[in-house]
Amino acid sequence: MVLSYSLSSVSGTSYTIMASISNDVCVIYINDKIAFTNRIYNIVNKKWSIFSSSENS
Repeated sequence: MVLSYSLSSVSGTSYTIMASISNDVCVIYINDKIAFTNRIYNIVNKKWSIFSSSENS
């Protein structure tokens, strides 16, 4: 399963996020440049989400 979304941050920067799920392996691609791979057991047919936060130093 492959899902694709466009997101905009508070600063106005846009990101294209794509998630590829195969069994219990999930790969998240950001702007086709950065990949984050993880194993999530029992992910198939389950609800899940991605979120981010920003802190100013």
